[in-house]
Amino acid sequence: MALLQEMKKDEGVKDDIRQALKDHAPNNSERNRIEQVKEEMQQLYYQLYDTVEEGEKHGGDPNQIKTITDQLVELQNQVYAFEDKEQTCLLAEKDLEWFLEELEGIQEFKPDKERIEFRSDIFSRIVKKGVIHPDGRIVYDLKFGMRLTTTGNDKMAWCFFYFV
Repeated sequence: MALLQEMKKDEGVKDDIRQALKDHAPNNSERNRIEQVKEEMQQLYYQLYDTVEEGEKHGGDPNQIKTITDQLVELQNQVYAFEDKEQTCLLAEKDLEWFLEELEGIQEFKPDKERIEFRSDIFSRIVKKGVIHPDGRIVYDLKFGMRLTTTGNDKMAWCFFYFV
């Protein structure tokens, strides 16, 4: 919660999160490459059709059909990977907008003197993983493609959180 309060106050962190998300999104080069892959696939479909048709007339080579099919599968996997990345980024953008709205609602408090209710909804939606170190540091990997570290954490507080 202390980390969220600090993030709320620091516009630079919000900008860094937006930039990290943008850096992980598909770029124009990747989009152009996928269009080329789709064109290659179309040519391979025509080639496969011709090869099968030729095989029916004159006895075909099953190895040639397998080679073309394998190429199509490989190219289709590239398209799927791109679409997955694109979908992940769209979901992360929605999560980011939700997170920024929720962040504004975080109340001010003094972490060294008081506690506020833990927001598990925020934690589960934006944190991919967190590592607690013996010196009290906690390193969070956020779903937005960014890593944040908190220091000076009260060990009793994180022990309680960790085991609950």
